[in-house]
Amino acid sequence: MPSVFLSIGSNKGDRLKALADAFVALQSRAGIIQEYSSVYETEPWGFEADQQFYNQVLLLKAEMAPHKLLSTLLDIEISMGRVRQRGTYQSREIDIDILLYDDRIINSEELRIPHPRMQDRKFVLVPLAEIAAGYIHPVSGRSIQQLLDECKDRTKVVMCCERDSLPLI
Repeated sequence: MPSVFLSIGSNKGDRLKALADAFVALQSRAGIIQEYSSVYETEPWGFEADQQFYNQVLLLKAEMAPHKLLSTLLDIEISMGRVRQRGTYQSREIDIDILLYDDRIINSEELRIPHPRMQDRKFVLVPLAEIAAGYIHPVSGRSIQQLLDECKDRTKVVMCCERDSLPLI
């Protein structure tokens, strides 16, 4: 089964419950979660919001191809109350993004893997480095830790729930 790194985040309502609900939905509909990071509280990226985000990265052993996985993730987001507006960042109950899918490189209209902006976002790189610091980005050839060290994003990323204290599994 392919190894897929997912980023999940929430800044509306009960953020920790939203991450836990997404975790359960992913386990039941998309594959087996093999690893997960701590939860980090982060500033909104690209817009202003009333509440900070909770973000986490999961390693999923996927039971489906990339485009089918994307469709499943969008269905999970919708079932959890996510409303998408094109072209604008906004507060959300849940956001689930595919960061990496094995070493695949996909550039289609609806899906780009690796995630095209992951190297620019500390809220992605910090939790990803926690569980996969040595993983090599298939386009840049750099490790996740190197990408984090080189990241120019200065937004705050603070661990709020250590991995071992999470009631997710």
